[in-house]
Parts: sequence; structure tokens; C-alpha cells
Amino acid sequence: MVNRKQKTISFQLLVWSMMMILILQPLCMPTSVGAAEEETQTFIINDADIGGGINKFQYFGTWGTSTNIAGLYNGDEHWSNSANWTDPSSIYFTVRFEGERLELYAIKDPRHGIYAVSVDGGPEVEVDAYASVRTFDQLIYDSGKLASGEHLVKVRATGKKTGGAPDMQIDYAKVTKKIIAVTGIEMEAGELTVEDGSITQLNAAVLPANASNQTIRWSTSDDQVAKIDAQGRLSAEAVGTVQVTATSEDGGFQATRKVVVAPASQYLKGAVGTTDMHYVKESPFDDYKRIDYMEIAQMNEKVWTGNAWKGDRASAQFVLWTTNRKEDQVTLSIGDLVGEHNQSIASSNLSVHFVKTTKAARGNPSQGKPQELIPDILGSADPVSIDKFGVQPIWVSIDVPKDAKAGNYSGQLTASSASGEEVSFTLQLEVLDLTLPDVKDWGFELDLWQNPYAVARVNGITQDQLWTKAHFDAMKPHYEMLAAAGQKVITTTVTYDPWNSQTYDVYDTMVKWTKKADGTYTFDFEIFDKWVQFMMDLGIDSQIDAYSMVSWASKIKYYDEVQKKDVIETVQTNNPKWAVMWRAFLEAFVPHLEAKGWLDKTYMANDERALNDLLIAADLIEEVSGGKLKIAAAMNVNSLSDSRLDRLHKISVGLYHVNHENKQLTNTSEHRRQLGLITTIYNCVGHYPNSFARSNPAEPVWVIWDTMRHQTDGYLRWAFDSFVKDPYETTDFKTWESGDSAQVYPGAVSSVRFERMKEGIRDAEKVRYLTEHNAEIGEEIAAAAWQMQNVGYALDPYNGVKDPGIVNIPQEVNRLKASLDQAARKYLDLIREEMKDEIVLVGPDAVQSDESFAVKFGLNRLSKPVQALDITLRYSADRFEFIGAASADEHVQIVDTIKQGDGKLRLIVAALGSEHAIHADSLFLELSFRAKAADQSAQGIVEAAEVIVSGSDGVESSLSPVSIAIDVLPVDPFDRLDVNRDGKISIGDLSITAAHYGKTDQSPDWEMIKNADVNRDGKIDIVDLTEIAKKIIE
Repeated sequence: MVNRKQKTISFQLLVWSMMMILILQPLCMPTSVGAAEEETQTFIINDADIGGGINKFQYFGTWGTSTNIAGLYNGDEHWSNSANWTDPSSIYFTVRFEGERLELYAIKDPRHGIYAVSVDGGPEVEVDAYASVRTFDQLIYDSGKLASGEHLVKVRATGKKTGGAPDMQIDYAKVTKKIIAVTGIEMEAGELTVEDGSITQLNAAVLPANASNQTIRWSTSDDQVAKIDAQGRLSAEAVGTVQVTATSEDGGFQATRKVVVAPASQYLKGAVGTTDMHYVKESPFDDYKRIDYMEIAQMNEKVWTGNAWKGDRASAQFVLWTTNRKEDQVTLSIGDLVGEHNQSIASSNLSVHFVKTTKAARGNPSQGKPQELIPDILGSADPVSIDKFGVQPIWVSIDVPKDAKAGNYSGQLTASSASGEEVSFTLQLEVLDLTLPDVKDWGFELDLWQNPYAVARVNGITQDQLWTKAHFDAMKPHYEMLAAAGQKVITTTVTYDPWNSQTYDVYDTMVKWTKKADGTYTFDFEIFDKWVQFMMDLGIDSQIDAYSMVSWASKIKYYDEVQKKDVIETVQTNNPKWAVMWRAFLEAFVPHLEAKGWLDKTYMANDERALNDLLIAADLIEEVSGGKLKIAAAMNVNSLSDSRLDRLHKISVGLYHVNHENKQLTNTSEHRRQLGLITTIYNCVGHYPNSFARSNPAEPVWVIWDTMRHQTDGYLRWAFDSFVKDPYETTDFKTWESGDSAQVYPGAVSSVRFERMKEGIRDAEKVRYLTEHNAEIGEEIAAAAWQMQNVGYALDPYNGVKDPGIVNIPQEVNRLKASLDQAARKYLDLIREEMKDEIVLVGPDAVQSDESFAVKFGLNRLSKPVQALDITLRYSADRFEFIGAASADEHVQIVDTIKQGDGKLRLIVAALGSEHAIHADSLFLELSFRAKAADQSAQGIVEAAEVIVSGSDGVESSLSPVSIAIDVLPVDPFDRLDVNRDGKISIGDLSITAAHYGKTDQSPDWEMIKNADVNRDGKIDIVDLTEIAKKIIE
């Protein structure tokens, strides 16, 4: 029996429970829009979620990004500054989403304008992002209820404004979507066998396909045998069997699969990679895309394909990795590339490198910030060890000789380890029938600043050894590498520390300044002269840049004869002493340059200084030199609209300051070119894309193409070799992004990023070549370059640049290179269309009576390979005697020779095998004749009168006749018998002839001894001895 108190407590508990259910019910259930409506959920699409797929932003036109901003969702935003617009309608973003409602959130600001918004291409509505006070997280657009499904919202600039400017900005989008419950899950059926140490991608999918919650939880029954990550990548850890389970987060539905881990058949594995990316064991950061072990282990391509011009370089990257065993003494071997017609590119033209890593940190400055290992150093091919589950990239460079035959080549690269493991790759290279001009003839203006003081330190050259033979010997291979890249400019310093100690090794002055007791100055140019001549001897001889009249700290160092010590003064352009000191310098420097023959190629160079200060320097330079000495400047501002820039003979505009969407720089460059002035683009710290150590390898190529996009004259970068303390350990520095100060490594060692930069420069030269030869094709390439999208700008948490994720740069670079390849092939097709198969006859202009001679027969400008020929030859039978015909090519055979009467013969010729068809300009037949005796000068003809050729398809064509005329000169009998040319016929002539008895015109020394063939029949025999003997007896 229950008492009253117990009943009361039970009733109170029941009431309390019901109340809690009513109170908590809304918190436990999905959001509901109206009692009768279906359940919905909301989610955020951040402005940095970029791509062409569902639930992604895409940006068009000029956009920038900001990060680490308080008040913004995820701390980031996208914005577009109207100062960079030419057409507002070209500035827009889209959001593709799946749902039934979209809300856009942004900052309202006094400078934000009116935007036009449309849904699925429908009518536009205008929204105003203006506010008198900058206010974060503001709803600027709400689509309202839409049909459930996929939609595209477009938001564009209108150019209209309520406040100070029509700028655009976006923070994030909020999507409302109907909840679709998961009803099941499916995964591939059947037992799966994998190898120990392998990584395999497993796939599962929730049902229905449009279910709201797509999340799948992965697990295995035994992590000791196999592990699986959140993306379904299965790592086999040991031999055994496991059950893999995929579980839907919504509903807990499960699918399973049995996986058998079998013993590994191979522990060293490899695949063809791309030169656009870095291959690493792990990628600790998400600001640059890397290919890590989990992705690498799923690669399997073993055939590399590429193409190049003659005189060009092709680069390839391969990647080795190990499974659960370390591999020692891994070596590389590579053979010749063999062509279709048995021609080859020797292995000596191929260089193979294990790519070594250095540490590179995020941030600007980078020193002391979080680091990652970057495979950037093109090390030697010396054997390496690869740790268990390790990664080792390989870089291969193929230098195509200028005399290589066009066509397809193939070869093998093999990696072997001490354990007997082996991985082989096939290289397939197509050589196009185009030749890259010699480096000395390149037009691209390349200026990578040099630091010979840094080169000295890393090579152990002490202060007292500077500018000695030891210093120059250390620099020679290092700067030969720069010369081969197409460098045009010699970096010189005519005053102390022009960059105010921004480098690990301070630049000293190459000109010794001395202040005399009477206050005047003298100058010693000995070091300057040595350095300039050294670089010119290496082929870097177009320009000399002298830094700097207007320098970063305005320092001038001189030896003071009164104080008997070096003095460093800070003298700015507004100080009267500046003009006095630099006038004295120029008055000595100009005549010195004139005497050396260097005046017309020397520039007084300056870096990122104010235009007004540069013009003060220009005034003084023009006054002292009479306009003969030039001035140059790197500009870290966009002053292109300032007409005074025309007073600067060479300018370089920072990439960060180039307006991407308009042709201001293009027009400025052309204007300056008409005036004989140089305009380039430069990048350095804080610019993106770039060639920092952490930059992805495609970026340097993009940068060079951007110089072509704006049709500038070339590219400048600081610096080629301002090495940090030990770049093999880390490229970080106290001032800049990691790797900013040097593109290569000590010991004349190249880098992945420098190789890609050089590739971009070669692309520029190819574009120039094609444009010069066919303007229409050049315009097509220019149009492809102008389509380059604005990549945006973003910073990592430590103020270093990062990939904003707006543009897939490797994809963009490949598009550009494909356009160049297409243009090259189009040009070749045009050339072939203009080609007319030609006969070539090559013979002597004149021969002596009774002399044997050869006429070579060949084909030129072939429109297609030739398999067989029917040749009818005519020759002057009264002047020449036909001796015979022979093939000069082992694969071309004379099937029959038919004499058809005096002065006429017919040759039937075939190339044996389609792979040996005559496909390039060549001389492949040799016709032997002897000139008949002549009392006076006469002329004879050898003519290819009728020639029919056919390819492997059996289609015949007739070629136009070709003939050559050969003069026959009479020979005085006395001169013919005077073998040693001593003016008499005697026993000496007989002895020379006897010494060479039996030799013929096929003997290797025939040209030296043919005078002994006195009857000119192509052999030295008893007839020659008899004629000489008779003359002696007479």
C-alpha cells in the first residue's frame, strides 16, 4: 500500500518530467520552419571555401584576401578595391550551393558600394553595403525560400555607391537546407587483398545520395593489422585479416568488407610525379598544397611523357617511397634516349638528382616560426637511404642538343637498393622540329641580383682573399649557372651597404672612396673592373647596374686621409653634401666607364626609393654625364601614370602593385619600348605568387608568364644568392620569408624553384620566337596569357604569404604551357604546308682533267617521310665518266642501277623499314664520276632529271629537276707528273708515288697523296709509275 506522501512525490516528479520535456524539446530537435514544414538545418560556406563545386565561392576579377581579422567569421574575408577596376561588371563572385535559402553576410562600411544580386540567372536586385561606421557581420542579402536543390547566386559590382567608394567585400554565406535522413550505407563488396605496407583508398556512400549528413566513420577490427583514416585510406600494417566497417553518422547504418593483408612483394616503390608540386612525407600546414605520403602511396604511373625544342631543356620529377622497411644504398641509373630512327640523345645530356630537403618556416619574417621540410635542393645522384615509410623525390633534366633530330625518343630510369629492390620508369620525349635560340641571343630581360660577398663566405673565402684568384675560382661555376639562365645584368655596388644590412652578408663597396686632406675625393675602380670583366667573360654582358646613389640608409663609406680610418656617413639627397660627394664620384666614374667601353650599358641603379629622390639623382647624372649615363629603379609603388618615369631608363614594377585586370602596365611598357626604355616586373618579400622555399614549384613559371601577360621586357628579383647562414639547414632569415634571399644553394647547386623559373624564361623565349615568325600565332598566345586569373592575396598566421586558394596555379600554368605547345605545333604545320619536297645535289665547283670527284644526292624540306625513290640522272657524257653509286646511309639501299646510254642512268632506291624512312634533310647517296681529259676549260652538267618519291602509304609524287654545273680545268702534263711540285720530274716524284702504291680515293689520307694519282683514275698503280718513269727517261 502506497502512502499519501509517496503519491504526492510521484505526482510531482511526473509533472516535473513533463515540463522538462516541453522545455527541452526545441533544443533536442532540428530547426523547424513552421509546424507543418519539413525539418531544416543551416550551415556556413566561408568566403575561403573556393572552387567550382557545390557549396563553394568563386571570384572573378580583382580580389584580395585578409586573414586574422577579429570580428570576421574564421578571421578572413575577400574584398575588391574599386581603384583597380576598369569595368565594374567584371568584378563579381558566385556561390553555388544546395539548399532552399541563402543569406550573405559582410562588413558594411563607408566605402562599400551597391551590389547587384541574381539567383540562377534571374533578375537582379540591388543591395547596399554602405554604413556610416564600419560594422561587422551584417546580413546584406537574403534569397528567401527557394525550391529545394542546387542554386547559383551571383553578386557583382555596379560601380554605384552611397558613400566614398563602390568597393566590394564578403565574409560568409549561410545556407538553409532541408534535412534528408540517411536510410542506409553501401560499400564495395567482395574480399580485398592488399600488400603489407600499402595504402589503399576504400569508398563507401550513404543512401540516399542527397542525404544531409554525408559523414562516414571508418574503423577496422584490428589496428595492428590495418588502420584506416577519416577519408577511408587503409594502411596495411602487418600480415593478417581484418574487417573494415563504414558507419554512417546519421542513423548508425553499417557496411563491412573483409580485407586480407598479404606479404609485401616490394618495399621500394615509385611513380611519375609532376614538377608543379612538392612530394613530402607529411604536410604539417594547410596554407600550401603538398603531395604527402598518403597520396603518394596511391600513385602508380611509370611512364613520363614530355616534349621540348632543340636546344631546350625538359624537366621531370619522379618519386620513390618505402613501405614498412628501410631501403639503403638507393642508386639511380639512366641510359640514352633512343629515337625512332635509331638516333639518340646521349645520357651525358641527362642529369639526375635526388631532391634534398631544407627547413622552411611560415611567416614574414620566417626565423623562429613553425617549419616544414621542403624538397628543394637538387642534390647529387650519390646513393641515399630511404627510411621506413619515407619519401624521396627525383629530378631529371634532359638537355636536348641543337642537332638532335625531331621525333620521339624513349629511355629508362632505374632506382635500385642494396636489398635488390628495383623500380624502373620509362621516359618518352618528343623533340619538336623547332630550335630554341642560343642564350646569348635571348631577348628576355633577366635580372637576378648577385652577392659575391655571400658566395665568398659559403666557399670559405676570407676577407683577405676577396677578389683573389681563389674567390673568382669559387664564383665561376656558380655564376656560369646564372649566365646559362639568360642573366643580362651585372650587380655592382659603388657605395657601402646600399640595402642597409638586409642580407646575412653585407654588400661592401666595389669602389674605394678616399677623402683627401684638402676635402676632395678620389676613387679606385680596381675591384669594380675585376668583377665586371669576370662576369662579362662568363657571358653576362648586357648591362651593369651600379647601386646606389639613393640607397636604403644613404650610407657612404670612404677612407679619410686626415683621420687615417674608414668613415661611414649618412648623407641623404636633401643634404648639400650628397650632391658634392656624388658629383665627385660621377665626374670620375663617367670617364672611367667611357675608357672601358662600358658607359652605354651602365645604369645608376636604385631599389624602392621615392620618385622625387630618384629624380634628384637623375638631374645630377644627366648634368655630369651629358645624358650618357643611365638610371634604373625598382618601384614598390604603382606610379605608372606619372610621366616623369620616362626619365628613368629602366624600371621594374613590384608584382604586388601591378593592376591585374587592366592594361596599364602593358601600355606603359609599350610606350617606354618606343622610347628605348626598359620595363620589367619584380617580386620579393610579401609578393604572391613567388619563388620562396615554401612556394609551390609552379609559381615561378606563373610569375614569368605574368611578365608576358603584361608584355613587359622581363623579370627582376632580389636575390640570386644572398645566402643565409646555412641554407642546407634552413632558408629562414630574420628579415624575410624563407628562401626569399637566394634562389640556389652554395656550391653551384640548383633548386626546384630555380629550374622552374628557368623553364618559364625559356617559355618566354619560345613565345618571342613564334611571335617574331608569325604575328597571328603570337596574338593567340597573348590572348591565352591575358586570360590568367587574379590569384588574390592572403597571409598565414605569421604574416607570411600563402596560397589564397582562388586559382589553381599548377592547373593555370599547364593551361598556358598547353597554349604554347599548341601554338608551336600550329607554326610547324604552317611551315610544312609551305614546304615543297626538294632535290639536293652537292658537288665541286670545278675539277681538273682526269680527276675523280663525287656528287652527293639528297632531299630537303620533306613534307612527309620518303620510303622509296626512282631517280633518273643525266650528265655530260663528253665531260664526265660515271664510275658508280653508293649509299651513305646504312638503312638506305640502292636496289638497282641501270645505265640507259651515254649520259643517262636510273637508280632504284629504298629505305629499309618504315622506322628508317627518309624523314629529315639529308644527303644519302654518293655518285662517283671522273672528269675526262680536256685541252681547254669546259663545263659539264649533272642533273637529277626525273625523281619520283613515295612514302609508306604508296602515294607517289614527282619532284622538280635540279642540276649543278661543274667546270673541267685542263692540266699541263708536266704539272700532273710533278708530284712533289718542285718544278722538275725526277726520281723524287717516282719515290712518292711508289710509297703510296695501291692506295685509292677511299684511303683516309687520299687528300694528302692524290697528286701521286697522275692519271686521275682514283688509284695509285703501275700506270702512274710508268708515266713518271717515261718522263724521267726522256
